[in-house]
Amino acid sequence: MKATKATKRTGANKVTAKSLKGAKPKNNLSELTEEERIDMVENIFIQHPQLKRIVDKIGECHQESKRSIEPQCLFITGMPGCGKTTIARHYESLYPRIVSKEGTDIPVLSSTVFAPATAKNIATGLLYSLDYLYP
Repeated sequence: MKATKATKRTGANKVTAKSLKGAKPKNNLSELTEEERIDMVENIFIQHPQLKRIVDKIGECHQESKRSIEPQCLFITGMPGCGKTTIARHYESLYPRIVSKEGTDIPVLSSTVFAPATAKNIATGLLYSLDYLYP
C-alpha cells in the first residue's frame, strides 16, 4: 500500500503552508507543533488497490456521461463508516472547481443527502454543494 497525503496536502517529507492552513513551510516533522502533527495524521490518505478500482469505475461513469445526451449520475451507498464520503471527496478532488470571471465550472459535484431523503432535503443538499447556501 502507498500512503499519501490527502488531496490538499503535498509530499510526504515536506509540510507546506498550503497543507497547514497558512503555517510557514517546515522541512522537518520535529518542527511541527502537536496540533500540526495531529492534523497531518488525521489527513493521511491510503490509496488501497480496492480504492483504485472503485475510483476507476467512477471515472468510467464520468467519461460515459460526457458522451451521452443525459448526464450519468452515481449513487454511492453503504454502511456507516465504510468510506462513501472519503471516496466521493477523493474523486471530487481529482477534478477541482475552476473559478473564472464567467463563473465557476464544477466538473464533479458531490452532495450528501441526509435522511429522510425528501425532495426538499435533496434540493438543499445540492444547493449547499453548489455553494448557494451557507450554514
